[in-house]
Amino acid sequence: MLDALHRLTTAYQHYQSPWSLALQRALGRDPITLTDRATGLTFRCRAGADHMVGEILHRRVYDVPMVPVRAGDLVIDIGANHGVASCYFAWKGAEVLAFEPSAQVFPLLEHNLARNGLADRVRAVAAAVSSSAGALTLFESPFAGGGVNTVWEAFARGSGLPYPQQTEVPALGIRSILAELGSRPIRLLKLDCEGSELAILEAIAPADRARIDAVALEYHSEPYSLVDLFDFLLSWPGFHLSKLSTPGWSSQVLHLVRSEAARPWAMRESGEQIGKTE
Repeated sequence: MLDALHRLTTAYQHYQSPWSLALQRALGRDPITLTDRATGLTFRCRAGADHMVGEILHRRVYDVPMVPVRAGDLVIDIGANHGVASCYFAWKGAEVLAFEPSAQVFPLLEHNLARNGLADRVRAVAAAVSSSAGALTLFESPFAGGGVNTVWEAFARGSGLPYPQQTEVPALGIRSILAELGSRPIRLLKLDCEGSELAILEAIAPADRARIDAVALEYHSEPYSLVDLFDFLLSWPGFHLSKLSTPGWSSQVLHLVRSEAARPWAMRESGEQIGKTE
């Protein structure tokens, strides 16, 4: 009873028409529609994928406090899924390049962009991102509304989740994507790609790393050693690493921040602290 009351209270705090949302969930509606109270963003989601709205808009797992996304910034969203993060950063005024390989999920991504009037700020690409271009097998699961789809078989096998559908999808190489953007700075590289993150990061050339202000990635222990991931990220010169704590949530997220990009935040924070002591 207390747990149900807590969920209802949380829903009222965060969503418009919380009773409608609760009824949709109780009736097993698929997809469901929900509207965030603070931003006014509305999403049509496959059942189970709606939890991503809470993670991204309320827990802010992809917000990097030291390097906030601003109007005019460029964000690359790898593993855009239903477009919650893409819509959120576009709502903040950023330009977003979003990649989603699932033919089942991609139409909902496009729908959510159009529904929120953000299609002009987000370029949605129906493809996976990998270390190199080619064709990959996408393992698709109904769990979390497609939120755990993956091109890494090791992740699919190690997750313990059902993957009844396998589909061949196009993949673009991360180096080619960055080359197409020329020398433009990238404010945030967001990765939520169920096991592909380390291979993608390893393929980024050192010169391109210097164009990235921050990386926010959901990491996974099934396809690679976490020690290898941490060691690799700590080897990026001029960057520092932090782990975002999200108790009670499924996402495990790391933030990698270029120190030079965080300098204005650090100087502002230092100035505010000095002002408080005077």
